[in-house]
Amino acid sequence: MMIEQLERLHAFVFAAALTLIFPAAAAATQVCTVTVNLDEAVTIGALEFAVDYSQADGVFLTNPANGFPDCVVRVPNVLGGLADNPGQQELSGSFLSVAGFTGPTALADCVFETNLDVLTPGHFAATASEATDPGGSPVDPLPALGVSLPDCGSGTTTTLPPTTTTLPGGTLTTTTTLPQGTSCSVIFSMVDPVLVGALQFAVDYTTAPGEFLGSGPGLDCVGLAPALSSFNDNDDARELNLAFISLSGFTGLIELAECFFEATDIPAPSDFLIDVAAATDPELNDIEPFPSVVVGDILCDTSTTSTLPTPTTSTTSTTVPDPTSCDIVFGLDDAVTLGSLQFAIDYSNAPGEFAGTGAAVDCIALVEGALASANDQENIKRLDAGLISLGGFAGPMNVMSCAFEPSNTPVPGDFLVAVIAAGTPEPLPVIPLPDVIVSSIECSASVTTTTVTLSTSTTMFGGTTTTTIPEVPDCDIVFVLEDDRELASLQWDTAYGRAAGDFDGSGTAVECTNLVAGALASYNDNEGIHVLGGAMIDLSGFSGPRDLARCSFTATGAVLRRNFTVTVIDAADTNANDVLPLPAVDISLAECEGPTTTTTVPVCGNGIPQSGEDCDDGNGSNTDACLNDCTDASCGDGFVRTGTEECDDGGGNSDVTPDACRSDCALPTCGDGVTDPAFDEDCDDGQGNSDVTPDACRSGCTLPVCGDSVTDPTFDEDCDDANTSNEDACLNGCTDASCGDGFVHDGVEDCDDANTSNEDVCLDDCTDASCGDGFVYDGVEECDDGNTADGDGCSAVCEFQRVCGDANDDGKVTTTDSLIVLKAAVNPGVECPLIACDVDNSGDLSTTDALKVLKKAVGADIQLVCPV
Repeated sequence: MMIEQLERLHAFVFAAALTLIFPAAAAATQVCTVTVNLDEAVTIGALEFAVDYSQADGVFLTNPANGFPDCVVRVPNVLGGLADNPGQQELSGSFLSVAGFTGPTALADCVFETNLDVLTPGHFAATASEATDPGGSPVDPLPALGVSLPDCGSGTTTTLPPTTTTLPGGTLTTTTTLPQGTSCSVIFSMVDPVLVGALQFAVDYTTAPGEFLGSGPGLDCVGLAPALSSFNDNDDARELNLAFISLSGFTGLIELAECFFEATDIPAPSDFLIDVAAATDPELNDIEPFPSVVVGDILCDTSTTSTLPTPTTSTTSTTVPDPTSCDIVFGLDDAVTLGSLQFAIDYSNAPGEFAGTGAAVDCIALVEGALASANDQENIKRLDAGLISLGGFAGPMNVMSCAFEPSNTPVPGDFLVAVIAAGTPEPLPVIPLPDVIVSSIECSASVTTTTVTLSTSTTMFGGTTTTTIPEVPDCDIVFVLEDDRELASLQWDTAYGRAAGDFDGSGTAVECTNLVAGALASYNDNEGIHVLGGAMIDLSGFSGPRDLARCSFTATGAVLRRNFTVTVIDAADTNANDVLPLPAVDISLAECEGPTTTTTVPVCGNGIPQSGEDCDDGNGSNTDACLNDCTDASCGDGFVRTGTEECDDGGGNSDVTPDACRSDCALPTCGDGVTDPAFDEDCDDGQGNSDVTPDACRSGCTLPVCGDSVTDPTFDEDCDDANTSNEDACLNGCTDASCGDGFVHDGVEDCDDANTSNEDVCLDDCTDASCGDGFVYDGVEECDDGNTADGDGCSAVCEFQRVCGDANDDGKVTTTDSLIVLKAAVNPGVECPLIACDVDNSGDLSTTDALKVLKKAVGADIQLVCPV
């Protein structure tokens, strides 16, 4: 309760300061509260962490009173400190707790000023660098941290329909009583305006009517001062001991702690006799006289009874139409960018069923270019849905619409949505998971369909042809799997350069519909080369003969099957094994009403050239000078003329397309400036091909290789001396010799064992290991502190010595050691040898020893002196 009051006071002072510093003029920035969270259910005794805010385009504001970031520690009974490094755009924190604290929990609220219009948790990266439990054991793996923005002024608000409740008139009667024998809060306060770094006091409660809750170090007390606090209750002696440590110090008047007391009668402040045992300032100087500590307040529970008179009868009647179908639209409610999303909908309370069942449920994705799948388990009334997008999609936005067959009008509250998993396009997991909601429900009773037809007429030489095609003007091209083997994946291309028309849409927005229920499908129309690509994945498998997909096609003339060439590129079964030979996929024009043609005057092929014919040799060959349509053969007609042309791809002839027949009907050659993989070319720079120029394609249309005496930086070559020696400046892999490459550079390195270990005979700078080099030689040295001096924990011959301040004897002084010293100072049951823990050489342990160890652990220039 007192912490909440302090936080409200802090927020009020900060808002008032902003009003003075930034008057009512419009600003281009916004001020937010950034909350750093411990996201895992783990108990922590010591924690060090950092928050990278380089993507947030802003700064953490500074508290002018102390020069530290304007932050409020949210975890009670914790010594916490935060520091800001604006140059590296990193906020760091260090928390220490005797009793420990458990997540998930908020760690600290910090005030942040940003230039962004929309600030999201994704602009911050919070990571833990060290963590131990209250016993000093490392937490492994390190716990996950996160950032939330409780009051940033940006985000998405969802408004549900209002609910109105009418109560009958009457009088509400409330009665409050204070019972005898109840739970009270005893609040201890320091009433002198002095700066304190360490404080220890005892409370004699022998005359108090009751007992403090808990016993020993498990006493039910909450620290209210910005300091590390420790408590111990000796029930037999009826004495309570309290201790506080703060690196930066705290100043009275201030509330120190709130302890819970089970009373048999209402206690008074005089029932608690307080004796201050020790006090120092943050510089470890004794405070004389000791500051005064008093019982600042005693708060006891109350009980409340409310009486409402018996209501009169109230009746509400609502009439709604009975819809025949509804579209339930699901929306991503957070401003995050996702590459994948999975969610489940419990509709056990909804009046009706989703249309379709299992993988055939009637759902469509509303995210352009995304692969989507849904599955309806009608027996348990649960709908599962998933989306995948390579390019990603950003919320807030609608992601999926599903048809619903209601028995009554549904409302959003009938559908309980739970997000199962979410990832970014990279992909990385999104934590915390975003929200998915029912963003709208649209119900209707009828659907109208309109159909139109089109007739065209074309006149040709030698006669007249009349063609009738259906008008959509889009007709549907249906792709058909003709194979009966079971498939899990299938990929195909369709060349339609000779077809009269184009597929509707372009790229991944081409208008195609997946006809395999439950499968994930993707389509891409490359209009530049008139090729439509299709791909399909179904983990449960599918087999033919069956229709795969329907694509909308705008016809400009007769739609003929022979003008579409379908090529299957890849196929695999449900065990991810390649399916060979590849299955066959063809097209069906049933939706296009194949053209009806009437032709007159058949004249070509009688061996006599007539009017309208270039030639007529009376044969059906297309490889001689006269084609079988009585036109002269020419380069580009699509037929290879024997003895004259090397190739002829018709409209596919090109001087720029790889592996294509050239415009003069000659095959591709090295040096023509086009890389032709089918002709074993790795590259082709035309006249730029060279055997001496770095990074150039070689004269044989091959890529540069290591050992050709030319250094090619683009091909990751540092050098190329065309020899196989690994003891000179250039290794035989065309990389510069360097420490760690596994080869001893003659005259430069002492050794090179090709690893980065500094615990073996060769260090990572390729010098021989030796005592005093700062690295422990495994099996030879016990320690190595980088010098050959005695008395600092590691001797001149690299053997262990006990370090002053190292309470847990792990060879270093850390915040965990301070925690152990503090526990030993206030609880005689905790072991801590004086030779390591009595760092002021006073003969006993106190909070001053713990404060010195803590300052040493965080890098303060302080001397620790233990008994010899």
